[in-house]
Amino acid sequence: MYPFYYLREKKKKFSITITGMRFDGLRFTKNIDPSIERIYFSALGLQHIDLSQISNCRRLKHLSLNSNYLMTVDLTPLSHCQALEKLTIENNYLTTLDLTPLQYCWRLRELRLARNYLSEIDLTPLYYCQELEMIALNTNNLSYIDLEPLRGHEALKALYLHQNNLQQIDLAPLSSCENLEVLWLHQNPIPLLDVSPLVNCKKLTEFTVNPLTKLVLQKDVKIDDLPIAITLFASQFETRRGLRRILG
Repeated sequence: MYPFYYLREKKKKFSITITGMRFDGLRFTKNIDPSIERIYFSALGLQHIDLSQISNCRRLKHLSLNSNYLMTVDLTPLSHCQALEKLTIENNYLTTLDLTPLQYCWRLRELRLARNYLSEIDLTPLYYCQELEMIALNTNNLSYIDLEPLRGHEALKALYLHQNNLQQIDLAPLSSCENLEVLWLHQNPIPLLDVSPLVNCKKLTEFTVNPLTKLVLQKDVKIDDLPIAITLFASQFETRRGLRRILG
């Protein structure tokens, strides 16, 4: 079966889609049309991919490498793709990924890296991506994550960290993410979680943690000041732990 490959023009916007066949790797032998805005290389069985020719795609907005066998990807060429808005590498076998090139992708709005095998990831480069609205790192093997690079990200609306191995997480950097609407932390073995920093996240409508996780507050934070999503969630498990205040 031959790969399904097409170059489509619609309202002067171009995209490349390849799917329907298995490859060990993929490399371009000539430059890609720099007017390309969307590239989808999904479900190809790719174990490695060379993105060097993509550096010419200065108008690229969406790159998808979903559902392959990639263990790592060199994102260096994306440092030239400053129009990039969405990067998705979900359902692969990523064990490591260097996000450094993304510090030049100032328009990045969505980063989807869910359903991989990442045990650690440095979000520092995302400090420069102030238009980020959604980050999906769920269903990985993360045992630790530093959210400090997300401090001041006023555009951030959704953060998915569920189904990892997190035993602790400092939510303080999210105190300035006032437009945060979704925070999923369930299926992480977190014994104690201070939700005080979320008092400023008034738009939070979806919040999840493990039922056995103890939610705590600093002394100067009132329960009534928390987003209703947290108090409603806590009330469901009140007999087991509810909201508990840090004393001392």
